[in-house]
Amino acid sequence: MSAAITISFVLRFLLVSIFLRAALHKISHYREFSAQLAAYQLLPRPLLSAFALFLILLEGFLALSLFIGGWVYSSFIAAALLIVYATAMALNLVRGNDDLDCGCSGPAGSPSGFSSGETQTISWTLVVRNCILVIFALATAIPIPFLSHHLSIQELGTIALASIAVIFIYSSIEQAIVNQQRSRRYLAVRSSGNPGMPL
Repeated sequence: MSAAITISFVLRFLLVSIFLRAALHKISHYREFSAQLAAYQLLPRPLLSAFALFLILLEGFLALSLFIGGWVYSSFIAAALLIVYATAMALNLVRGNDDLDCGCSGPAGSPSGFSSGETQTISWTLVVRNCILVIFALATAIPIPFLSHHLSIQELGTIALASIAVIFIYSSIEQAIVNQQRSRRYLAVRSSGNPGMPL
């Protein structure tokens, strides 16, 4: 098995996990997601519900289609969607609206995040993260002979373990971003004269 096949599979597993988690999160918290979408102030209100549903369906489609061997369109669609997300965050950061929920279902975007009031806000770090994911998505468009290469049990195990490791590393990076934002909020509250605020 070539390294290119392993890398392609691992990147696809990572992107599938990201889009699947995002789609499930948006479905289970549709009202909150619609409110987040409205807060970005990039679409007319009459279009928000339809666009929210479109994003959910698109992310679900990508989660299912990224493993179709030889079909590169999903890779380009995924890259385009990630660019849209990065652009939306960048536009609002330039406007000074840096307190918006990113809506990307990271650690702070878990179901408990809505009930606790803690969110993962947009930042230039997340914009850079999305740009890196765009590169990953485009990398999966490189033709790989999935169907012509028979994978052994050992090769499948290698791909599975590598994918789990990469997904774990990605989740750890997301958690580190959340912890950084939490620390900044805590320091801001302390400096404003409320030292009793728990971390």
